[in-house]
Amino acid sequence: MPREISIKQGESLLLTLTFLNDDGSAVDLTSVGLASQVRTPAGDLVATLPVVPSIVLNVATVEVDDTSLWPLGMLRSDISVTIGARVALSETFGIRVNRAVTQ
Repeated sequence: MPREISIKQGESLLLTLTFLNDDGSAVDLTSVGLASQVRTPAGDLVATLPVVPSIVLNVATVEVDDTSLWPLGMLRSDISVTIGARVALSETFGIRVNRAVTQ
């Protein structure tokens, strides 16, 4: 996962996520909970992201059709993975929202 991604306000966001165990083996996502939120630096909620497992064993996608209400500037997010009682969080990554030139 990159530490920062850039999008233009109003465009669609599509992320493909790959989940690996510490030993490099694939994580079976059929019985895990996946969650993610986008927040401002002050901690205000911008969006709850839908993290959807794909048919591939260790791959999930995040797709947001419209980011037109997301504020300009740097936002932050991470991915929460819950397996039974264990919760693991990804590294926090930035989402830089830039103004679209063509409107």
